[in-house]
Amino acid sequence: DINVISFASLSNLTNLTIDDGNSDIVIGSLLATAPLETIYVGRNGNYKFNKETIQKVFFGKTVTIIPSDAFSSCVNIMNVHSLNTIPPVGVEFNTKTYLNGTLYVSKGCKEAYMNADGWKGFWEIVETEESSAIVDVHEDVSVEIKETDIQYYNLQGARVAKENLTQGMYIKKIGNNSQKVIIK
Repeated sequence: DINVISFASLSNLTNLTIDDGNSDIVIGSLLATAPLETIYVGRNGNYKFNKETIQKVFFGKTVTIIPSDAFSSCVNIMNVHSLNTIPPVGVEFNTKTYLNGTLYVSKGCKEAYMNADGWKGFWEIVETEESSAIVDVHEDVSVEIKETDIQYYNLQGARVAKENLTQGMYIKKIGNNSQKVIIK
């Protein structure tokens, strides 16, 4: 498990990526003052985001369970992307999100999401090619990222090779963009 106690000092963080993986995450008092706008969740876990600033949410292929209250108080989510071909269970969004937001799913999966609890409330569900659903969280532009373009740094600023990453928080740099990531 990854247990994040508090990130209260990250008051300028607008994008959060929880990398893909098979281990669950546990997030406590997450980013209390961060004005998060975009979140990518790549694994199952026990998390809750009480942020009215969140506008976009991405779920990775390995996400199968989403806590029912994870995003229920996030009233400004207008874009939800799920990369799993099978709708993850448990999720509930705010009524405003269901009525005004758009759910993006992989091509051929629309009907499954239209019939799945937690997802069928969306008035607009759009099928996309999987590659077009994976967008850089900083801009709505699809990008091709080579493994060699990704660099990791520890919180002291020292570069860490991907094969040497251990459990903890790192800065993930891709080109001119960087974001804090949690590795388990």
